[in-house]
Amino acid sequence: MHKFAIVSHPRHHQPVEKVLRISAFILLAGLALVLPVRAPGDSRTSADASGLALELDPSPYQVPTPHLPKTSKVAQRSQRRYLLLVSIDGLAYPTLQQLLPRLPTLRRLAKRGFRRSMITVFPSMTWASHVSAITGQYPRVHGILGNRWYQSGKGLVRPYLGQTSDRDRQARTPSLYDLVSGKEWPVAALNWSATQYSRTITYNLPETMGSYSLPGRLLSPELAALIPELRPARHIGRSKRGRRLGRRWRRRFGALMKREDLHTDQLVNDIALRLLRLPRAQIPRLMMVHYVAADSVQHARGMRSPRLFPTVRALDRMIGELLRGYRRAGLSRRLSVLVMSDHGFTEIHRTMDLRLLLRRERIANYRFYRSSAEITRDKVYTVFNGHVAFVYVKNDDAKTTALISKLVRAKAYRRCVKAVFGPEQYARLGLPRPLDLAPEDRERSSERQRGSYYHPGAPSLILLSRPDCSFYSAHRRAIIRRTRWPFGVHGYLPTLRSIQAMLIGAGAGIRAGGRELKIARIVDVAPTGASLLGLRWPARWPGSKERFRLDGRPLTDVLKDPL
Repeated sequence: MHKFAIVSHPRHHQPVEKVLRISAFILLAGLALVLPVRAPGDSRTSADASGLALELDPSPYQVPTPHLPKTSKVAQRSQRRYLLLVSIDGLAYPTLQQLLPRLPTLRRLAKRGFRRSMITVFPSMTWASHVSAITGQYPRVHGILGNRWYQSGKGLVRPYLGQTSDRDRQARTPSLYDLVSGKEWPVAALNWSATQYSRTITYNLPETMGSYSLPGRLLSPELAALIPELRPARHIGRSKRGRRLGRRWRRRFGALMKREDLHTDQLVNDIALRLLRLPRAQIPRLMMVHYVAADSVQHARGMRSPRLFPTVRALDRMIGELLRGYRRAGLSRRLSVLVMSDHGFTEIHRTMDLRLLLRRERIANYRFYRSSAEITRDKVYTVFNGHVAFVYVKNDDAKTTALISKLVRAKAYRRCVKAVFGPEQYARLGLPRPLDLAPEDRERSSERQRGSYYHPGAPSLILLSRPDCSFYSAHRRAIIRRTRWPFGVHGYLPTLRSIQAMLIGAGAGIRAGGRELKIARIVDVAPTGASLLGLRWPARWPGSKERFRLDGRPLTDVLKDPL
């Protein structure tokens, strides 16, 4: 026998085999964590190779949406529940974990119900996130691609400046407040995104940015009637003095809404408290309240701003005032509360002027646009959403598109550019494809069921910056430059921890126990709210015979009686 041979006794065979089995299991588990897992039919792309998790959740594309049964239990639930949906703009889940011990209202709600981190949408922008939260669909369905985008025939679309977006969304998919309005229940949306000119919201104050006059002009008549200061001309008459006084009051109201700080949030909170003093039949069954001060503070000085905690503490106090308002109205036992955020933040230390790069390479004709005519004439136009740049190449010029993709991948720009996505990857990012790629028989095909949606505002390319860099245009000569101080930006992939949002729920129909084990998705908010109110989603898509499907699912593990 060889001198290095191992002689084993029969009684040692069983322990050795057990050790080998355990070792093999550990080895396979390690390989499962290291090796990438591909879905059937999936192909690796250059963006996948960079380590980006592109698939947000493939399951909604195959699993049909469950419908609530027609039972007396649903009818009883719909008659007794009220839902308060609060959004704290920009409050990331890691930030909430740090501040929660010093936030009495949110801490009490989390203890009575649940709290968990929440995956938002891509790009992680305010308008796209809020519409996904209230529709249960990703942007590929509801069509709100970010805070801004370009669309042929409309030019630069900026819904925060009064451009209609709710009617376009309603033609693509219903929302939670559409279901509530279908029951002829009052609905309130206070400073909520993308609700301009909505016909299904009773008390509507849409969110606007950068305008003194729009907030007063976009108010719904029912809500304007509750604020006497906004309608003095009606009491004084149609005299010149009355009209001038009315414009002055509307301008003061618009100035408060334009600030987007705690003064804005306090005004929104006061309007919500006014609604709770209405007769019970007029109190909104669904009230959506959006606070923006935390977002503004982090945009200015980043996530470590010393003003962040005082701001969030003031918002915590305002939520407590709302809960006391429901208690005074005698509705506290019938109230379900969901407190969410739309995205987190990353700290920015450098910016990249993509328009300057394209202008120097003579790919684009302009760096700054003074009119919509210049945007229309330019052969390449870029729109920035934080970490994301939408690149629109006119006339479907494949050569120019390939040139831009190669240019931004150069070594000189790798410290800022993380990845470049083409239309073939949009569905995995939750975004629609350009309309010119749609098949001619798309109305008769089942493309919608496979997740291949199309939109006239979908870009030719999507550029993603690194977490510490963002796309920005300024009067500078350097394409990439360092910032004077760190500031906050969002828009990055929602899987990044600092970008993840938060969700807290408590009240009627929600289990107690402070559960925070699972991760929610922002598209789960609307299905959960509908389940709490006992509402049914439609069986068919708007204007189609195809079966309706939701990207989101009710959070059945935190509901007392899920259906």
